[in-house]
Amino acid sequence: MRVIEEVEKFDANEADKNIVEFLRMKGLSEDLVKKLINTDLTDEYVRLLKALYFDDNDIGNLRDLWRAKNQVSKSNDSTDSSISGDSLLDAHLSQSSLYLKRVLSKPLIEALREIIATKPADPVEYLGHWLLNFKICEEQSIRQKEKELELLISREKLQMKKVEDKELLPIELQKEEEPGEDWKHFCYEESQIDNVSDL
Repeated sequence: MRVIEEVEKFDANEADKNIVEFLRMKGLSEDLVKKLINTDLTDEYVRLLKALYFDDNDIGNLRDLWRAKNQVSKSNDSTDSSISGDSLLDAHLSQSSLYLKRVLSKPLIEALREIIATKPADPVEYLGHWLLNFKICEEQSIRQKEKELELLISREKLQMKKVEDKELLPIELQKEEEPGEDWKHFCYEESQIDNVSDL
């Protein structure tokens, strides 16, 4: 059993290594590589990668690597645990019920906890205000994430430009140092000619 677990852990680590290697090959910074490894390949990160000049083939390859990583982790999860009680209950729910559970369960659970803690005079009105506030906060959070993503894109582009400039600098210096007239020597000769003509 331990051998199987070690092989599965090796596969998960191998998938991470493949993703890291691919991202480094594309010239991404270590910070961004770590963020991508620790999170999933969401639409926000796909947009970031496209802004950093990843083409559709690169993103497709990255998605394939992520799929392999997720399959390994899912197989690890299925060997570690049996079917939970929640998934058995979900099997008996209709599509509409599953939708409502997925969309509303988190905010309603939080709202009901708040209502129980505060015991307002009109819990229905309190629930309505709480849900409205929840939605406003959620939208602000989304806008904040978009701003952070745009900032991350700008930083990454700037860092890539710095790396590119560092690579081009030696080439430009070599071009300037190519054999030709030495400007200092040329200016010295002109000053000598001027000195001779003054005499």
